[in-house]
Amino acid sequence: MKFLIVALGCLCISLSGLEIDTSFSPDMKGRQLIRTRFNAAENRVEFRKDGASYYQAARTVPAEIPPGSAVTVTAGIDFDDPAGTDAKHTQLRLVFLDAAGKTVFSQGENGKGIPLRHTAGKSENFSCSYRAPANVHSLKVLIKSHVPVTMDVHNIRISVKEPAEAAGVPFTIRSIEPDSIANHSFLNHKPAGKFGWAEVRDGDFVFPNGETVRWFGINLVASRVFDWKSHAEADALAAKLAALGVNMVRLHHLAPGWQQCEPLFTDGTKSTLEFSDRALEKLDYLLAALKKQGIYVTNEIVDASLCPAEGEIPYRFKGKSIHQLKLLMMFDPDVKEYVKRWVRGFYCRPNRYTGIPLIRDPQLACLGIVNEISIGYHNGSLARNLPDRARTILNRQYQADRKRRGLPEQAFDFELREPDSVRYFHDMLQGAFAEWKQFVQGLGYGGVFSGSNFGENFYHHSASAGSGMDFMDAHLYWGFAGYMDGVDAKTRLLPGDRWNDLVKPPYNENAYTKELFARFSMSSLSDMPLVSSEHRTSIADFQRSKYRTAGLPFFATIHAFQEWDGFYVFASQGGNDNRIGHRLDVRFDTAYLATFPLAAYLLRAGVIRPAVQTVYYRLAEEDIFGKPRSPGFYHDGMFSVPEQHKLRMLYPQREAGKKYPGEIPFADAKKLPRYTGDTIGGDTGEFVRNWKKGSFLIRTARVQGVEGFFDAGERFELPDCAFRMESPFGVCFLSAGESEFLAKAPRLLLTAVNSSINSGDINARRKGWSLPGTAPARILPVRGRLELKNGRWDVWSLDENGKRNRQIARSTAGFDFDTGRDRTVWYELARCP
Repeated sequence: MKFLIVALGCLCISLSGLEIDTSFSPDMKGRQLIRTRFNAAENRVEFRKDGASYYQAARTVPAEIPPGSAVTVTAGIDFDDPAGTDAKHTQLRLVFLDAAGKTVFSQGENGKGIPLRHTAGKSENFSCSYRAPANVHSLKVLIKSHVPVTMDVHNIRISVKEPAEAAGVPFTIRSIEPDSIANHSFLNHKPAGKFGWAEVRDGDFVFPNGETVRWFGINLVASRVFDWKSHAEADALAAKLAALGVNMVRLHHLAPGWQQCEPLFTDGTKSTLEFSDRALEKLDYLLAALKKQGIYVTNEIVDASLCPAEGEIPYRFKGKSIHQLKLLMMFDPDVKEYVKRWVRGFYCRPNRYTGIPLIRDPQLACLGIVNEISIGYHNGSLARNLPDRARTILNRQYQADRKRRGLPEQAFDFELREPDSVRYFHDMLQGAFAEWKQFVQGLGYGGVFSGSNFGENFYHHSASAGSGMDFMDAHLYWGFAGYMDGVDAKTRLLPGDRWNDLVKPPYNENAYTKELFARFSMSSLSDMPLVSSEHRTSIADFQRSKYRTAGLPFFATIHAFQEWDGFYVFASQGGNDNRIGHRLDVRFDTAYLATFPLAAYLLRAGVIRPAVQTVYYRLAEEDIFGKPRSPGFYHDGMFSVPEQHKLRMLYPQREAGKKYPGEIPFADAKKLPRYTGDTIGGDTGEFVRNWKKGSFLIRTARVQGVEGFFDAGERFELPDCAFRMESPFGVCFLSAGESEFLAKAPRLLLTAVNSSINSGDINARRKGWSLPGTAPARILPVRGRLELKNGRWDVWSLDENGKRNRQIARSTAGFDFDTGRDRTVWYELARCP
C-alpha cells in the first residue's frame, strides 16, 4: 500500500494575466495535511475523523477574484481504488472565503465538487468549475472524503476567467401564428370534452369514440390562472399553449397567499369556504378558453396549498405543517367534512361561460385524490409530525382494527418502522383513496382517478396501485435535484464541468440523484396508465443547469417508447417582466419552451414506435413493506431496461394469480449482469444514447436529429439528413409536422436551441427560488450545418411569433445555421417544386 502523499507541487492563481506563484518549496514546507494518522496495521497514511463527518486535505491561498469570474481547479491525481468503493465518496473541491475567513458561494454551488475515480496506476487530471461570488479574499483547495483513502495528488492549479459581456441574443416566444410550421395545435381535437369522459382500457386513456390520448401538459399556478387582465389575454394564453402542443393543464397551488395575484378567497384568514367572485370569474373564463383550444384540465380534489382558516378544522397550522392537511383528510372525520365542503364549493358551481359545473364537465379528464402524501416528504415524515389530536385518532383507529382482527393491543408506530403499523398505514391510505373516489363520483364526476403522486420506493406507490384507482401518477424532478445544493457531488461530470441527464450511466450508482427512469418505472404497471403530473429539469442556477434543454426530447421519446401516458411540465409561474424569475418557471425560459412542440410531437403523434419486448418484474410483499422509508430504485435493471425494452412492475395486490411471459422476481433481477456498453438504445432501433459522451440520437420516419455534447465538426448521419455540429452543446431535430414522412413532407421544422439566460448579472446570489439577472431573457447560440437528402429547400428563420423572418437559403440541399446570428429557435424548410 502506498502512502497518502498530497504533493501540492504547483499551486498557482492566474488573475487578469497576473500569475501569483504560491508553489511549495522542495522540502514541502507549507504542506497542510488535516486530520491524518499513520495506520501501522495497513501501512498507510489515513484521513482521521476527529469528530468531523468527513476526512480532508486542504491548502488555503490568498486571492481576490472579480464576482462572476469562472474559476476552475485542476489536479493531477493517482487514485488507488480498483474496486471503485472509495472513489465515489471522494471529491476535489474549491471553497471561496471572504475577508473574515467565512465560506461564500455563488447561488447553488455550495457543496459542488468533482468525484474521483480509480486511475489504474497513472495520474489523471480532474477539474471542477465555479462562478466566483462577491467578496472573495482567499481560496481553499480541498480534497474531501467520507472514507479513508490512498492517493497521490500533484500539480494543483487554479485558473480564473473574468466574466464576459452578456451572452446570447434577446428572444421571447410569444403567440404562435396559426399557419406557422411551429404551431402544433393540430394535435388537439376541439373542444375538450367533445367525445365525453376519458376512461381506461388496457392501460391506456381512451375516449368513447375509441381515440387513445396521451397528455402533454403544463402546471398553471395561481399567478398564471388569476393574473391576466383581459379576456383577450386569456384567449391568447390558451391559444399559445395549444400551439406548443399542450392538451392538458394541471391547476395547482391556486390557494396560497404567497403568490402575487387575485386571491382565491374573499378573505382566506377568515374563511376558505367563501370564494372571491372575481377570482372565480377569471378561472371560469380561462377554463372556457382552454376548452375551445382542446385543452383538458386536472387537479387533486383539494388544492395542494390550501390552509384552512382558524376554526375551520380542529387544528392550527404553522409553517410547513400545512402539508399535514393531506394526511389528516385520510382519517380525521372532522377534516374529512371540511374537505367535502370545500370540494362542493369549488367544483360543483356552474361555470358562468360553459354553464357546466367543472365536476360534471368531461374537460376535467383526470383527478388525483391528494398531492404528495409520501411519508418521506415534507418535515421528514407527515406521520411522525402529526399533532397530538391526530395521533390519538389514528392510534385509536389502529387499536380498533387490531381488535377486529383478534390481535393484541399495540401502540401505532408513527416512525413507520414496526411492520404492523406499516401495513395498517398503507391499508388506511388505500381505503381512504377509495372513499374519496366514491364521494366525488357521487357529485357527478365521470372521469378517472389516481391516489397520490410522489414516492421513492414501492411502499409509497403501492396504495395508489390498489384496485380502486384508475391510473398511476409519479412526480419527476429528474437528474440531480437541481434546486438542492450539494447534490452535484453525487453526479457524473464530464470534463469542463458538463452535466445533464444524458450522461447518467445506465446502471445503479448507489447515489441519490433522482434518476428519472428508475424512479418513474416503480409506477409502471401492466394495466394502469402512468403520468407524471409534475415533471421538470429544474434551474438551480444558470451555470449548473445550462444544459437542461436536452431533457424534454429525451424523456418524451422514452415515454412514448414505454407507452406511458403523459407528463405535465412544472410550471408556469412567476412574474411578467420577460425574465426567467423562478427556478421552476418556463414562461420565459425560451430555449426550453422551444422544445415543447417537439416533445409533444414525439409523445403524442405516434412518431416513436413502442418497444417490441416487455420485461416484467414481479414484486413480493417484502419488496413493498420491507423498507418503507428507504429508496427502492437502486437496482441495475431499473436503470438500464427502460431505454431498451418496455418495463412493467407486477404489484401483488393487482397481479395475484396472473402470469406473464418471462417474468422475473424483483429480488432475483438484482443479480442479473450489469449493462456495460457505452451506448444504449431501444429494441426498435429508433433512438440511441451515448452516455459516455452525453448525446442522444433519434432516427424515425418523422423526426431525426441529435442533442447533447459534441466535438467540433462532429457529424451525425441519419436516413433523410445529416447534421454537422460546431457548437459543444445543442438540441437539433428535424420534424415533419402533419406529414407522415420527412422524405415527402412539403414543409419541415428544424428546432435548434442551446439554452436560455437572463440579461445582466446572472451570477448574483439570490434568496429562495428566485433567479438573478434582468429582462429580457436571452438565448445562447447553437451552430452547425444541416444537409438534406431528399430534394431542395427554401429556408427561413422564424421570429418570436413563429412567422418567417429572414430567408437563410434558397433552393438548397444544405445550409449553415447559427441561432445567434439568425435570432431564432426554429427554422422553416419549404420544399422547392
